[in-house]
Amino acid sequence: MEENPKKNRIGKMLRAYRDKTGLTQVDVAKDLGYKYGNFVGMLEGGNAVFPLAKGKWLEYAKLIGAEPTEFLLVALCDVHPEMEPFLAPLLHSVRTKNGKK
Repeated sequence: MEENPKKNRIGKMLRAYRDKTGLTQVDVAKDLGYKYGNFVGMLEGGNAVFPLAKGKWLEYAKLIGAEPTEFLLVALCDVHPEMEPFLAPLLHSVRTKNGKK
């Protein structure tokens, strides 16, 4: 079965941040107010749904240095894939404005 490249983009962003900074899952978890690193690992592995309802998306975005609007749109697309056709033009616009493709 072919993996969907759009699946788990937030987890991949977290992992890229950790790879760049050398931080552990526990380090990132503690920076986000969690006691253990297992939730970060579950997000990275695609085994947990990003906690949009908890309102911590801005903390995640700031921690990894992501542009907040782009991060929120990606998170919404990951958590609610049925919204992606409507959010994709906004995401493209934000990325174009920020010099990304």
